Amino acid sequence: MKNTNIEKRTGVDLEELSRLSRLCVGSRTLVDYSKLTGLSTSFISKIVNASDNLARPTKRSLRRFTGANNEYAENGITAEQLFTAAGYEPDETDNPEPCFPRAAQNSGLRAADAVASVYSSKSPVFPLEVVLKALVGKGMVPDFTISFKPSSFTIKGNSEEELTVIPALCADNEKRAIVESTAMANLVTSFRNDRILYFFLTDNQLLYEDLCSLLKPSEEKIISVLYTADDKEITDQKFIVSDEQMRWIRDNGQIKEMPLSLV
Repeated sequence: MKNTNIEKRTGVDLEELSRLSRLCVGSRTLVDYSKLTGLSTSFISKIVNASDNLARPTKRSLRRFTGANNEYAENGITAEQLFTAAGYEPDETDNPEPCFPRAAQNSGLRAADAVASVYSSKSPVFPLEVVLKALVGKGMVPDFTISFKPSSFTIKGNSEEELTVIPALCADNEKRAIVESTAMANLVTSFRNDRILYFFLTDNQLLYEDLCSLLKPSEEKIISVLYTADDKEITDQKFIVSDEQMRWIRDNGQIKEMPLSLV
């Protein structure tokens, strides 16, 4: 049995997780199972095939793998079995406290309480963490301020450039249309100010594809859709801008501090 780095660090039993996930998928193709659960095909494939570069799946992702009541799973597989194979102890919470990038912590950022209060009734805390990790990872100096609204948050850097992030989180595919409509309404409301950058963040592949096809370029705004397959990192991104607008941005240095590509 191979002993990978992820197994050493977290106690994940890749072979057992692979065995259980194969039974869970059962007779369905990975593409069909992706459509059913809203998880990306690549993420499902990494679990099923015990990929060496698989990050430890969150309990939330594993719960989506089987369905809230294990309704997606074949062969009687339960989320609790996947939790055990992924190295979680019984009743262990998954990331009970938001883990902000160390650089952001050193800059004096203390946003955990605010995020928790804003999203306590509608979204997990992870949207801010995922975006901050990507921004700092792309070289943005972690000396920024964050402001919150009930349906979005805004990150402002030293140069006064601002990025508005609209979470569009959807673990239940049956509610995808509602989440999509709400996210679009939030964008229209935000468009009333003079900010330029607007990023959607979703954890549902089908919703990601829907938003990418539905949104149209704006002459005065830069819109992008971000997708996270594992609730930890941004795994895909699409810009909703015309080729002419993108060339103008690059030629004129309109956005100097805020990283645009977060993948």
